[in-house]
Amino acid sequence: MARIMILGGGSGGLVVANKLARGLRGTFHEILLVDRSPYHYFMPSFPWVALGFKEPEQVRRPLKNLEKKGVRVLQGEVREIRIPEKRVRVNGEDLSYDLLVVSLGAEVKPDLMPGFEAAYHPWTIEGALRMREAIRRFEGGRIVIGVSGPYYRCPPAPYEIAGQLDFALRARRLRDKSEIVLAHPHPQPLSAMGPAISGVITEILAAKGVRFEGNFHARAIDPERRLLLGQDGRERSPSIC
Repeated sequence: MARIMILGGGSGGLVVANKLARGLRGTFHEILLVDRSPYHYFMPSFPWVALGFKEPEQVRRPLKNLEKKGVRVLQGEVREIRIPEKRVRVNGEDLSYDLLVVSLGAEVKPDLMPGFEAAYHPWTIEGALRMREAIRRFEGGRIVIGVSGPYYRCPPAPYEIAGQLDFALRARRLRDKSEIVLAHPHPQPLSAMGPAISGVITEILAAKGVRFEGNFHARAIDPERRLLLGQDGRERSPSIC
């Protein structure tokens, strides 16, 4: 029996597991999915959790549900991949495979941005819940949505968050007391997707009163002065970053 091992229970790993389960049904294959979490989290919904539109249990499903489809699920931490030997070390144990699918995703790296611990983000479920509490405490002021670099998980995410913040603050009658600034390393909103899409997003941001500040390359956060610092010397003072 051939073993197909899938590392990662995010969207990529889940799609692969489901497709293989359907395509290999009735054959002599073992499909093994490894993830350190017992849940699959639908990460595109994390901003909804951060804004209070959804609860964590609404954006997750037990990975064990895959076992009904013939996929074995192992909860564990992947510590080493040895390609020549076709082995993966999980929970201190070496597991062999015949075919390997790596879909471990990206991780938040706070150490790459000095002062990052003072900011809020929706890139993890824990981060989304922490951001939710900060927004609940917010009573007015400036919110700076800072993008740490030109490459990140979801290009539209900062714009989605800006729109959701606008909606949430209007619902709480705080929009007139608030300013939303989106500081981004790109020169124009979603400029990498072409002028047509960039133009549409620019109009949407303007209609929502969100100020876009392009070519802003963030280098650090100053927690004491509550400043987002740019590489060119620009400083932006947020209430939430």
